[in-house]
Amino acid sequence: MESSLSKMDFLKLEENKKMRNSIRSFAIILYVLAVFNAVVGYSTNGPLVFIDVAIMLVCGIFIHFKASLIASIGITVYGIVNMVLAYVSIGQIRGWLFPVIGIGAIVYTAKLIKEYKNYKANFADDTDL
Repeated sequence: MESSLSKMDFLKLEENKKMRNSIRSFAIILYVLAVFNAVVGYSTNGPLVFIDVAIMLVCGIFIHFKASLIASIGITVYGIVNMVLAYVSIGQIRGWLFPVIGIGAIVYTAKLIKEYKNYKANFADDTDL
């Protein structure tokens, strides 16, 4: 009896290339923004900015290597909270790219989960024969 693929092995299939590249792209953009935030933020806010950078990197790593829906939702919520706090404190909308990245990652990780569930259901049907 064959065993079904894991979610990450399923993502590596050729027919999932667009989804895989999209998820990877959102994670890489998040890495770049984290580095940019570290450099610019350290000069203006000091070492506390590294807490933000750590949150961004952890979410990016989980999105990149685990295609995590939770991490996608987390970076979206984190970005929205930071945007609101920036608007309240300085009157400017800043950090709007984080929710945009998070929403894109949510779309593709949710699509992956849906397609993987379909695969698992079809695999179970095929093994019953």
